[in-house]
Amino acid sequence: MTRIPERQETDRTLRALAWIVLAAVLIRLAFVLFFSGFTEQDLGDSVRYNRVAKFLLERHAFWEYVRKPTAFVPPLYPAFLAGVYGLFGFHAIAVKIIQALVGGLLPWVVFKAARRNLGDRTALVAAAWTAVYPELIVMTGYLYTETLFILVQALAFVFLLAAFRDDRRRDWIGAGLLLGVSVLIRNILLMFPVFLLLICLADAELRKRWKRVVLSAAVMAAVVLPWTARNALVFHEFIPVTTGAGNEFWIGSDVSRGGRHRHGESLEAIRALTKDARTETEKDRMLIADAIRNIRSRPLGYVRVCLGKAFRALFQVYENVPTGRSRRINPFLLLMLGLFYYPVLVLGAAGIWITRRRWRLWLPLTALFAYSILLFMAVHFVPRYRIPLIPFCIVFASAAAVRAADRLSGRLASQGVSWISRK
Repeated sequence: MTRIPERQETDRTLRALAWIVLAAVLIRLAFVLFFSGFTEQDLGDSVRYNRVAKFLLERHAFWEYVRKPTAFVPPLYPAFLAGVYGLFGFHAIAVKIIQALVGGLLPWVVFKAARRNLGDRTALVAAAWTAVYPELIVMTGYLYTETLFILVQALAFVFLLAAFRDDRRRDWIGAGLLLGVSVLIRNILLMFPVFLLLICLADAELRKRWKRVVLSAAVMAAVVLPWTARNALVFHEFIPVTTGAGNEFWIGSDVSRGGRHRHGESLEAIRALTKDARTETEKDRMLIADAIRNIRSRPLGYVRVCLGKAFRALFQVYENVPTGRSRRINPFLLLMLGLFYYPVLVLGAAGIWITRRRWRLWLPLTALFAYSILLFMAVHFVPRYRIPLIPFCIVFASAAAVRAADRLSGRLASQGVSWISRK
């Protein structure tokens, strides 16, 4: 007799989720169709992805310039652009529309990430919050890796959360497959399985999972390996995914500029330092060596820069919304962005505290937060790099928001009863 109400409740939840996903898709489509001029296609990263995509389509070669193979960018986003251009012609709006559809699926993935550990109601709140979060909407209008990466990364962590909860081999394998795909879109998670393994080895209860973590890492490596082999054949060097780490590390070590990319200044300094470099990897080695010299010469200054980057990673809003370009400070726009971001930050921290007794179930996400902050401290950081973490912050923020709403409603109800009894 209890199955029918449960089924009805499930049906209502799924209908609500379907409406949320539809709303997310329509909001993103509206943005890219009616406000497409707000986002630019001639930003540095977009230009590079487009160049590679056009060579892929026209010459079937992963080049950035004629007869100049590159490993500076991961392969999957240029391949995605090439596929869209092959179907619809070289029209940026076609890419943006497809990215709007991809981004519209994110609330469904966030719902899946939250549901098992937090229940349907909190999962629906997280999905709805994700659907309307401004930065996640605006990113669909940029020819950047973020929209594709965020969805694949979120799916990978749905599998990881399930793996830590139920310890099923298929979940560990699925997580490894999706982590591998995410690394081929944006290689920030390349060392994450190692970081996760170290945390597991430090805890007696999780130590027995180390073989599962290694299995997941091996599957991820198997996905990435063909691209690593391509790099070895083309460049005769070991390049797991991309070059360019030297640029990021050097900029992050530049104490004189506060570890920030100062556009013309930083690029001019990099060109001067690497003018004799013959290959991308040689350029990386030069920059890494100079970055280490920077750190050794001013260790306390470097520590201050790293702490400043950690502070910015937590508290600085993405000031380049909506155009993607650096601009003069717009106090009204910063206020609006802050009104969306800071509640997620504060409630997200509260949600992590609320769920602390089940921290092992949430370890994949909290480990991702720690891993990302440490990485941001080591390299050049801009707030855009934090956006892939926002859906997971929203999961924890929703847990805190629902808990607060329940307590408030309970308090109001008890006050109402007391008032009635006094009458």
